[in-house]
Amino acid sequence: MSNLTPSNRFIFRKIYSRRLCTQNKYKFFGIPVKEKCVDDGFDIPDEPIYDKSDCDNVIRIIVEEAGKEYFHPVSPYEITEKLEEIPVEFLKGLKAIRLCSITRKKKIFYRFGMYLSENIYLYPFSNDLKLAISDSKPKPSMTIEFEKFCGKWVFENGFWYLEFDKDSLKNFYLNNVLIHEIAHHYDRASKEKDRESFADNFVIQFNKGEFSNKFEKSQIKTKIIFVNNNKIVSHR
Repeated sequence: MSNLTPSNRFIFRKIYSRRLCTQNKYKFFGIPVKEKCVDDGFDIPDEPIYDKSDCDNVIRIIVEEAGKEYFHPVSPYEITEKLEEIPVEFLKGLKAIRLCSITRKKKIFYRFGMYLSENIYLYPFSNDLKLAISDSKPKPSMTIEFEKFCGKWVFENGFWYLEFDKDSLKNFYLNNVLIHEIAHHYDRASKEKDRESFADNFVIQFNKGEFSNKFEKSQIKTKIIFVNNNKIVSHR
């Protein structure tokens, strides 16, 4: 069984936006809920920690402890390598990429990643490599998207779970979640209704290599910062 909270098992996830949408037929702790999308303001993370001695052209990769029974699917060093593949044009103004710790609220209103105020947040994943989705079979549009990254759908104890192995989960975070949030940063001035379709297409184009010869590769420096209880414990 997944170690997610009971309410999380009734949450239907909208894949592309990384937001969570509850449906009328689902319930929180047995209580029917109306359709509601949880927007970015619902669970605003703590402000990232910056070393003020850094100059403005440094992207900080801030690493928090994942939390009990959770882990970070990607390391800060793997993120650094991936950023080297990203055209510099798409990273201008990005302040930080934060590997967040899990909280009770984040378990219930789970998302893989999020973009907010020139910062990217990547959420940790459960140690059992499973994510409870819903009690009804997900739509093909949802299943196909994850199957591209080798996610498997498993039906257990009345619920549908999305299951990865560690390699496929890492691939999903690096080549889908992170790239999707970078697209939001690059397209941050657009209207909300247009941003998701832009990010979806951006991920497809990136993974096809369509940006390789069109833009200069990133020369932006990164700084890795490890934190505990919102205090810097080490950096490199």
